[in-house]
Amino acid sequence: MAPPVQVTAPDEATTRETTPPAAAAPLVEVAPPEDVTPAPEATSPTAKAQPKRKLPKVSVPKVNLPKVALPKVNLPKATVPTVNLPKVNLPKVSVPKVNPPGSLRDTGGDELTVVAGPAAPTPVHPKFQLRRAQVAAGEARKRIRVRTVVLVALCAVTVVVLSLFSPFLDMDRLDVNGLEGEPAELVREASGLDPGTALFGLSPSEVRDRVEGLPWIAHAAVEVRWPDEVAVQVTPQRPVALVADGVGPADRIATSTGLVGDFEEMAPLVPFTGSMRTLRLDGWDDTPTPADPEDPDGPVREDHTMERALTTIARLGPTSSLLLGDATLNADGELTFVGAPGPIEGAVVSFGHLDDVPAKVQAM
Repeated sequence: MAPPVQVTAPDEATTRETTPPAAAAPLVEVAPPEDVTPAPEATSPTAKAQPKRKLPKVSVPKVNLPKVALPKVNLPKATVPTVNLPKVNLPKVSVPKVNPPGSLRDTGGDELTVVAGPAAPTPVHPKFQLRRAQVAAGEARKRIRVRTVVLVALCAVTVVVLSLFSPFLDMDRLDVNGLEGEPAELVREASGLDPGTALFGLSPSEVRDRVEGLPWIAHAAVEVRWPDEVAVQVTPQRPVALVADGVGPADRIATSTGLVGDFEEMAPLVPFTGSMRTLRLDGWDDTPTPADPEDPDGPVREDHTMERALTTIARLGPTSSLLLGDATLNADGELTFVGAPGPIEGAVVSFGHLDDVPAKVQAM
């Protein structure tokens, strides 16, 4: 253990003992300057002069730090692969030689040519500049007006198209005039129009053709009533006679156009009154026959005898209708009437072959 160090102050009679830190190293003495004169203090003239003080010597022990041995680290050598890049032959670009304006160019002779520079801009009169600015502004305004008109037109077309195909312009009601009950429902089905059908683009002629495709419809008219209704006016076939084969019962109805249908099927469809005359087919067969007897599946032979007979009956005036009763069409295509009760009751009126029906009806 090192001996204690004595520190004596000049103005003190006591001695302080300090124990240095436990270290085996020798002490290093630091000697301060012999005379240290403190800065004079601002005192009054009557203050007494202070005696000089000497600083004590302080010994600082020397500390030896231990050496630290760092381990040696051997890093692995990294092998960089060799990449052989393909050789690229770039094309040679010939840059033309440009002589700056005002320079001399050797033409190969005894003379040198002076390269002319760009011509100096010609000054423009302020009036022309103003006119050009006005023309450019006018063209700009014209383009703006054209674009505005085109934009407004496109917006209008878009609104119209969206309105036409919107649910507000769909068909909500289909009115059938001229028929009621089951016939009217059949007309609605044949029209092909359902609630919600767009009225824009609807063709009344196509709807009319579909309705007139029903055999018991004589005429149809279709009208679109904006914004949500379609009206169909139909005229059914007018029955003119009951048809009977020979002496059998009259179980069919014939219209003025020659349409012949079963009584039970046709009666609900046509305005049947029940007070029509009877047309008996005495040997006349109204079944369609092929034009070529050897080809039963070929075209049907056109025979308008039955149609002409029904047309004749339909064209009889009020007076003839009162005088004439039932009619008969024989195998030769001759039409005869039996007199109705009255002046010619029981008499037979023969129209013969139905070649000139209007003249014969007028003669009656």
